[in-house]
Amino acid sequence: MTNKQKYKGLVLLGDRHAEVREFPYSEPKTGEILIQMKAAGICGSDLHFYRNTPEELGIRRAVVIGHEPSGIVEKVGPGVSIFRPGDRIAVNHTLGCNHCEYCLAGETALCSENVGIAAAGFGGDAEYALMPANTCFHLPQELSFIEGTFIACTGATVYNALRKLKPSERDKLVVFGLGPVGLCAVLVGKALGATIFGVDVIPERLEMAKMMGVSEVINASETNPIEAVQSLTEGKGVELALETSGSPVAQSDAVDILRPQGKVAFLGMGKGEKSISPEQFMHKQAILIGSKVMPGNLYWEMTRFLIEQKIRFESLITHRATLEEGPAAFKKFDSGAAGKFVFVMD
Repeated sequence: MTNKQKYKGLVLLGDRHAEVREFPYSEPKTGEILIQMKAAGICGSDLHFYRNTPEELGIRRAVVIGHEPSGIVEKVGPGVSIFRPGDRIAVNHTLGCNHCEYCLAGETALCSENVGIAAAGFGGDAEYALMPANTCFHLPQELSFIEGTFIACTGATVYNALRKLKPSERDKLVVFGLGPVGLCAVLVGKALGATIFGVDVIPERLEMAKMMGVSEVINASETNPIEAVQSLTEGKGVELALETSGSPVAQSDAVDILRPQGKVAFLGMGKGEKSISPEQFMHKQAILIGSKVMPGNLYWEMTRFLIEQKIRFESLITHRATLEEGPAAFKKFDSGAAGKFVFVMD
């Protein structure tokens, strides 16, 4: 255990203001573990809070942000037997009541009491963090700590959604939004055999998607995605679509580019604007799927898949930063920079 009395953590104060502050150490309580953080990712959803006013942040203001951490167990609290100091850790970043039908099935995100770890006071963008042991998993040795950050949210969310779409070598999959979530979908979708088309409005993201093996990229600021997909499929449309941007226009386009009986999964968080009419999918008998973060009961299935398929999300990292560089990293990520941002705590 470190002899320091305080540790550093990154907080949001509202109106695009992030700051590194010091916090006192706390001993792990019953059922908790203290983790020395090795890496933590910035999630696209963090930007929603970064852009909030201080009033909109509410309980998230001035507390440690971050829900994509991985690290090493420093100390365990009373009642914890599954983890020991030195164990490598990844997390499921949603907490539930632990006893409803959804929690018992691993679907903590569907629990009526669900809350993210940062909002519950267990933010991961810090040198150290307490974490409920029941939301943590052993991180396989074959996967790096940075891989562990993707398993906490971004990569796992994609894995869960594509597991519902079930892409194969027979399918063409259009990914709307080529930020970190969309790029994860490219890697997983390709491993499952699908032909991938990518849609975005930022040239740097389109270029990165091409480097990752996307067959066709469509700049939606220059080309109508519906017309482009129709041209690429001889007017038939595609079997599958994944919407990650949260844009109402993209949500609507993701339905319109489907062929009859096609499927689309929605991941992107927007502002709740209505974007789709039933007439868009009724006549083609399309299937629309909402998808959230991955349930904990798929953790070992996903890690086996990553290891066996040699998928490494770490290839998507374009920006590594220290915690002290956190405010600048948030500012750059907010500008639309391509790739994934991660904090490395060495």
